[in-house]
Amino acid sequence: MLKILVFIFPLIIVGKTLGEPSIVHKNAKGTIVNAQNGEDWFNLAPNGQGSSEGVSVDLAYKDFGPAKNEIIVAVIDSGVDINHEDLKGKIWMNKKEIPNNGIDDDKNGYIDDFYGWNFLGSKRGMGKVLRDGTFKKGPAEYQANEEPLEVAREIGRLNKLSRNLTTAEKKYKKKLVTYMAAERGCSRTAWYCDTEFMSPVRKLINKEKDHHLTSNYGNNDVIGPDSSHGTHVAGIIAANRKNNFGVNGVATNVKIMALRAVPDGDEYDEDVANSIIYAVDNGAKVINMSFGKSFSPKKKIVNVAVKYARKKGVLLVHAAGNSSKENTLNNNFPNKYIGSKYLASNWIEVGASTISTKFKDGFSPQKGLAAYFSNYSKKYVDLFAPGYGINSTTPDNGYDAFSGTSMASPVVAGCAALILGHYPKLKPSEVKAVLGESTRKYPNASVIKPTPAKFSSLSKEGGIVDVHESLRILKMLLD
Repeated sequence: MLKILVFIFPLIIVGKTLGEPSIVHKNAKGTIVNAQNGEDWFNLAPNGQGSSEGVSVDLAYKDFGPAKNEIIVAVIDSGVDINHEDLKGKIWMNKKEIPNNGIDDDKNGYIDDFYGWNFLGSKRGMGKVLRDGTFKKGPAEYQANEEPLEVAREIGRLNKLSRNLTTAEKKYKKKLVTYMAAERGCSRTAWYCDTEFMSPVRKLINKEKDHHLTSNYGNNDVIGPDSSHGTHVAGIIAANRKNNFGVNGVATNVKIMALRAVPDGDEYDEDVANSIIYAVDNGAKVINMSFGKSFSPKKKIVNVAVKYARKKGVLLVHAAGNSSKENTLNNNFPNKYIGSKYLASNWIEVGASTISTKFKDGFSPQKGLAAYFSNYSKKYVDLFAPGYGINSTTPDNGYDAFSGTSMASPVVAGCAALILGHYPKLKPSEVKAVLGESTRKYPNASVIKPTPAKFSSLSKEGGIVDVHESLRILKMLLD
């Protein structure tokens, strides 16, 4: 091919945007919901007047038509409301598994994983499965109620850390950070440290072979107690564009694989790694990761999974973070470094851009391109995508507008899936290359926040994703 093709403390949802024009929006039952910044503005193309800086999805469908090839996109998140009206027909189903029969029909190591897997939960009705892989039978009330099992598992982990606190503090004093566990009314404080006392990897197979982490924990509850974040992410990627209600996701050719690995607190590295490996082994070609943290005690585990995904041709799309800071090698995880010098070629790091309308605080359209909360880096952030006032699906057939790089990442994941739907033989590095090459550049645009700078200096590519331009380039090169 030509030169162009040679080449996630969890993310918070930044508060809902205020002061922007609202629209009337209805769900299938006719219930009015409020959306902000214009309906599905991230799908729109720029109109030359600075009022919309979407990624040109609608224009791409107009000029290039729908994609013919189905692409599975894994959403590693807090959970997905798989029953949402606007995600009907858009949820991946494991056709090799008979649902809820208590048998691992497809022999993949996961019982009844019909829609994905919950790496946050314990085995149903079996007591506590601790982070070090040990098992303790729980009291009857834990066996009868799945959610307290997660609390019990967390308490067990924190107790173990606490017992080793004195020794750990002497050896790793500079690496100790406060870790809060607050779930289902359980609030405890412990020291979270990078020590031998952290739960070890259950198994790492020889590096010359396929890499897997054994996963003898979890269950098939992919919705969970609070799936707002994950459902919103899923809707951005794949909400039905043909049902004449709700919102329009980016890609019509997508099925969402739901994977729970993001708790109310920092996600475990082994849960992230297991989720990536599960997604790869079960057919996902794109994985969205709208989460992150500032400390990764077992980053090598995640590196194994990233390399495995690269080997199997799977693209990873990750949110850059919402701290208005410059990302570095050591302050934002997971990241695309899988060694001291090696950048994963199958990884896209995404910052958040805005609709570029006039804001309450006086930002001009030109200076509003970057969302004020977005992390940035000329080296560690690849490109920007809409992440401000994004309207999408929420649990129980709801809709709402959220802001965050958590919203920008699935915009890019959806664009990648749309591209692969048209050109399924592209490698992850090629999809990344064409998305980067086709970004809309603004060489003269300056921003005040997240830092006073040229917008072009906030990411490697210096621009905003434009999937219409990506498909135009690919059509010119490959058709």
